[in-house]
Amino acid sequence: MESYSDVELGRLGGLHIRVLKNPGATVLSLVADALGGRFQGVPEATRTLIQTAAPPNCTALLRPLFNHPYALVPDCLTPVVESDSSADAFIEQLGDTKADDLLTELESEFPDRIPLGWEPVVRNPHAWLHAYTDVIRHAWETIRPTWHRNDALFEREYEHIGASAVSGTLDLALAQLSPRFQLSGNSLRIPDPRPGRFRLDQDRALTLIPVASGSGASMFSVQADTVDWIAYPLPGLAAPSEQPGHPQHKDQDPLVLVLGQPRAAVLRALKHPLTMGELSSLLQCSPGTTTHHCTRLEAAGLLNRRRNGQHVRIALTHRGTELVDLLL
Repeated sequence: MESYSDVELGRLGGLHIRVLKNPGATVLSLVADALGGRFQGVPEATRTLIQTAAPPNCTALLRPLFNHPYALVPDCLTPVVESDSSADAFIEQLGDTKADDLLTELESEFPDRIPLGWEPVVRNPHAWLHAYTDVIRHAWETIRPTWHRNDALFEREYEHIGASAVSGTLDLALAQLSPRFQLSGNSLRIPDPRPGRFRLDQDRALTLIPVASGSGASMFSVQADTVDWIAYPLPGLAAPSEQPGHPQHKDQDPLVLVLGQPRAAVLRALKHPLTMGELSSLLQCSPGTTTHHCTRLEAAGLLNRRRNGQHVRIALTHRGTELVDLLL
């Protein structure tokens, strides 16, 4: 099961909202998924593009940020989102970040002792910062040519959130930000491997950032115990089955003809082991429906469930992998 942080929003009727288009946040989400191993629901075709263009040794470089028990992204490594800023501004911000600033943040986060997982950063923070900036730059250059394809979706989302605030239906809009988020009363629950309790500064607007990375995108930034911004999936992004590399017509797709569309989508999504929540998000369907299909596929010997620490992950069996490869 996923762990969650709780963000106390205060009285929803008095909540001020602003929605920003920030490509730096999208780039960070893409890097987290494609190179850092942190699920964001990025389609396989996009993930492959990011991985192909990335500098070498990215997995080890990014492990402190995304993929160990003390993983976190320090504020100085996330986009400043005071306005609709560019990805180039994010890259420039990273280039201006001092090694001492990064170390100070780590010492503040881990006052007793910085964990060993951060040793590569602590040992040579200047070189690590330079390499991290290079990863972000390569990812942005990869998606820059297609960035504006989603302009209409961003405009639609601005209008949707604005209309919800005016009409008094903001609670519904917040509840529907992401299949991975949960609105409980005035508290928004967001997936977080290091769960905590945070609040919104009542003198500031809640900043929402739709990101064009994947259907499971989930990020937020905090200062002390207050939330700066929350990123969520841009509504209307193509579903995994509509991405390049998948047959466009169900009547021409061998795997769909054999298993049906939902179960074919499950097998294709499991190129890497996922939790049930991650898989539901990626497929954009309810956890109950996903569990039903996974149970039937498990009975057929096409996938299994493995415990990994506190989480149970679903993975293809050898037979499942062979079937997907055979019926591409």
